[in-house]
Amino acid sequence: MRRKSILLLTALMLMLSIFLAACGGKDKANTNEKGKDTDKQGENASAPKDGGTLVYALDSAPKGLFNINFEKDTVDHEVVDFFDDDLIKYDDQLKAQPNIASWETKDNKVNEFHNS
Repeated sequence: MRRKSILLLTALMLMLSIFLAACGGKDKANTNEKGKDTDKQGENASAPKDGGTLVYALDSAPKGLFNINFEKDTVDHEVVDFFDDDLIKYDDQLKAQPNIASWETKDNKVNEFHNS
């Protein structure tokens, strides 16, 4: 009986400490060192910026020549995906949709592509 009460008391103290830890303190993740709120709302918060550096991690070193025809593994494919977009994409019904180019055709044999 005594062991059961000690276990119950320990579980109660653990639950109380978790509850108090969740309720304590303010969230300071969106403040700078002066205490001002840096979480912007509006146009500047979501606008893309030109320039900068992209840092991307790979599992291993690429082995190919960065050409879709000479890809040797998945890592090569990941690198090529950054700069090699398809002219068209296909929807769920496998119908061609414009991606980076639109096209015109008169006989469905010869296509004339234009920049989108």
